[in-house]
Amino acid sequence: IDHVIKVLERVIEKKVRSKVFINDTLFGFRPGKGTTDPIFIVRQMFWRLF
Repeated sequence: IDHVIKVLERVIEKKVRSKVFINDTLFGFRPGKGTTDPIFIVRQMFWRLF
């Protein structure tokens, strides 16, 4: 039953992704769009101010 659920999840995910626009500036919960790099960039910008 785990395999059936995984297949169903992928089918639903593909349908949702085809209908919903996600801006490229939004990070997290997507392949290749983790939150580590944006957090690092914001910290670097913050510390350059001081």
